[in-house]
Amino acid sequence: MKQLFKPISLLFYLLAIIVFFFLGAFFAGITDAAEGQGLAGGAIVFWYGLNFSFGALVLSLITVYHSSTKFIIKVNKILAIIFVLLFSVLIYLFFSKKNANAGISREILSFKNSNVNKEQLIDSLVGLGFFSPDFVNSNAFYFYGNPFTEKSSTGTSAIDSLVFIKSKQAGFEIYYAPAWFKPELVKMDYDILLIKILSMTKDFVEVIVNTSTGKTVFVKKSEGTIRFWPEFLLTIHSVEFLSETEHPVFVKPVDYAAEVNYKYEIMHPVMINDTWMQVELLDEEYKFLGKGWIRWREGEKLLIRYNLLS
Repeated sequence: MKQLFKPISLLFYLLAIIVFFFLGAFFAGITDAAEGQGLAGGAIVFWYGLNFSFGALVLSLITVYHSSTKFIIKVNKILAIIFVLLFSVLIYLFFSKKNANAGISREILSFKNSNVNKEQLIDSLVGLGFFSPDFVNSNAFYFYGNPFTEKSSTGTSAIDSLVFIKSKQAGFEIYYAPAWFKPELVKMDYDILLIKILSMTKDFVEVIVNTSTGKTVFVKKSEGTIRFWPEFLLTIHSVEFLSETEHPVFVKPVDYAAEVNYKYEIMHPVMINDTWMQVELLDEEYKFLGKGWIRWREGEKLLIRYNLLS
């Protein structure tokens, strides 16, 4: 029993715990246990390490109780060598990850500070509206594969994520995003992140995460806010025609109605009626001139560009 508390035995416990903690963490990495789990991935890896460490502690106590001091010394030497090797690998991975993150940070910084045009031209599907992740209450936002290709929606696993952090200006910024993430609109200095909605289920929303390739993924409805087109258009600053000569402003929401005769500069949305939009007509000094009706979409084709802020 006394051998359990000898310095050589205590060293054995310590080395076993440390070595097997690293082995557990490496095992989690090899098996992709934390793949696509965002910030939760770190906790998963740590949990694997703890489980391996606990198992190693139990085995080391049993080993010390049934072994000689000479055998324990030999095992300590082996564990020390393994520890040095694992520590060297850890240092290598740390600096490799640091260099990789530097490249990602530059890419995300460029992505974040890019001059996002306030007038967003949509030349693809109109979709249902927009999804905005709740990055205020959660710093991780997960992307999922098609829930209908798996046994149940509750079993759907995340394929990647966004990670948000607080910026120095008291707002939020994107710390990590997949390389393929190119949503409808990102303007984090205004806390604006809009991802176009393509379809919906009871629990999930299919969103377009790359406006160039049309790539879609699924997100959980509970992890953000949905704004359908009518609601969204009534919150923006103004709209413009893609082609002024082809889309006049009418006095009523019918194609055969008379056209308005105001010389306006700004159209501010005030009502949505199916494919029709009622707008306030303003001059360049924001003086109200009157109201009119325009077609804002034709089938799945958008006929306007929107000015979100000004």
